[in-house]
Amino acid sequence: MDLMYFEQNAGLYFILQEDEPGITGRIFSCLKFLEDHGLGTDRSVGHGFFKYDESTLELYEAENPNAVITLGLYCPLKEELQSEILEKSRWRLMERGGYMSGSIYPKFRHLRKKKVYMFTEGSMFHTPSLKGKIVDLRPEWNDPDMHPVWRDGRPLCVPFQINQN
Repeated sequence: MDLMYFEQNAGLYFILQEDEPGITGRIFSCLKFLEDHGLGTDRSVGHGFFKYDESTLELYEAENPNAVITLGLYCPLKEELQSEILEKSRWRLMERGGYMSGSIYPKFRHLRKKKVYMFTEGSMFHTPSLKGKIVDLRPEWNDPDMHPVWRDGRPLCVPFQINQN
């Protein structure tokens, strides 16, 4: 078991890019619910409570981007794994997996999820955009109650232009 503590005025942050009208209201409803009920597996013993606030961030938009930096983990689509993109890029891989500790069914909490390798946050790719994919890390287990275990590998990217001198 591991606990994480934050200093005063520090914490977790995320960026929301609204592509679907009305999604912001639903996201903030979920945040309010989590604020009141806690986040993580140790809510029942008083952990995981937080306060959130919102602010607006405007990013400079490159005119003709030819590269991106990932702000989240990235699991590429098969067609995105082209050698010419990877050779010019800068990236690190990390293994994601672990136990199904968050399952609502105690009988699954000892099971290990499948593993997947993902590109880390801050990876830079010589391509104007990335899509990524969501993968199911559900263990191979023959039980009708077994549910999918989703890992989102669609990164938020900051596009920019690299001068080819």
